[in-house]
Amino acid sequence: MKIDKFISDYNLHDSYIESIETDDHNQTVTLNINLAFWMQKDYVESMPENGIVKAVFHNVSLYSCEDGDPTGEFVSILNAEYRDGTVVISLLDDESVSCFEMIISADEVTVSIE
Repeated sequence: MKIDKFISDYNLHDSYIESIETDDHNQTVTLNINLAFWMQKDYVESMPENGIVKAVFHNVSLYSCEDGDPTGEFVSILNAEYRDGTVVISLLDDESVSCFEMIISADEVTVSIE
C-alpha cells in the first residue's frame, strides 16, 4: 500500500517501536510495532488491546532518526503523518521528556500482524 493509505488506515498513537531493521541492499526499513489495537477504527472488544505489527517500507530513499532511540524502553509514538511521499513519526521519550522524529521516504509499505 502507499504510505498515505498506511497513515490513514493505522493510528500509531500510544504504540511502541519494538525493533527496527534497515537493509540498504534491498532498500527496506522494517518496523516491528507494538500497536495499540484498541486505538484502531475496526477494534472489537474481544480482541487483544495490543499486538505486534510488522511494517516493511519498500524502495526507501531516506531513513533518518536523530536525537533519540525510537526503540527505547520509555519511547512511544505521539503521531504519524504523511508529507509528500514521506512518513514522519513523532516520538516521545517519557524518561527524558523529549520529543524527536523518525522520517522514512519510501514508495510503499506492507503490513502484517505477527
